[in-house]
Amino acid sequence: RFTIMALLSAGTTISDAGIKILRRRSTPAPKQIKDSVNLLSLVTILVATVTFAAGLTVPGGFNSTDKDTGIATLVHKGMFQIFIICDTIAMYCSIVGTFILLWAQLGDYHVAYTALLFALLFLGAALFTASLAFMSAIYVVVGKVTWLAIVVLITAGIVFLTILSTIYIILIFPYWSSNPVFHYISHYIILFLYPYVGWHYRVEDYLNKKESDRLAEKDKVDNQ
Repeated sequence: RFTIMALLSAGTTISDAGIKILRRRSTPAPKQIKDSVNLLSLVTILVATVTFAAGLTVPGGFNSTDKDTGIATLVHKGMFQIFIICDTIAMYCSIVGTFILLWAQLGDYHVAYTALLFALLFLGAALFTASLAFMSAIYVVVGKVTWLAIVVLITAGIVFLTILSTIYIILIFPYWSSNPVFHYISHYIILFLYPYVGWHYRVEDYLNKKESDRLAEKDKVDNQ
C-alpha cells in the first residue's frame, strides 16, 4: 500500500498489469478482513455505548427545579454546548460505522473490504469527536480553576487533537488525485511516513546484499 501511495503521489502512470500486481500484494486476505471487521465492530459498539452514556450523564448534572426540570445545569456554557455537539456526532458516527460493518457479514469479499474502508472513516471521525467532547467536558468541570483549565485546553485540545487529526488526514488523504496542490502535500506526507514505514528496507541495503551474493557466488565457483 505504501508503494502505491508513493507512486500515485508522484503522479506516476502505472500500467494495468502493474496495478493488478500492486493491488494483489496490498489487498489483505479474507481472514485478515474478517478479523478486522470483528475488531472494528467491537470498537464502534464500544464508542457508541460510551458516548450514549456520556450524553445521559452530562457534566454538572440536571436542574431539579419546577421551571427547568430535566434541563442541563451548564446548558448555556459554550464548552458544554461543544461537548453535546461532539458527543452526538461521535455516537452517530460510531452507529453508522457499525451498520456499515453489517454489510461485511454478507460473505462477499469485495463488499466486506469496501465496508471496512468506509467504516474506518466513520470510526476515525467518532474517535476524534469523542476526544474533543471529553476535552470540553473536563474544561467545563474545572473551568473555575484557570491554570488547570488552560493546561487541559493546551494538552488535550492542541497537542493530542492535533496528533489525532494528523493521523486521520494521513489515513484518508487522496494520494491518487491529479490536483497539483494534493501532489505537493502528499509529497511531504510520504517523506514523513518513509522513515517509519520503510526503515527496514533501503535501496543501499538491497544493492549491498546483491553485491555480497554475487561475490559469494564467485568465490564458490573459484573454489570449485
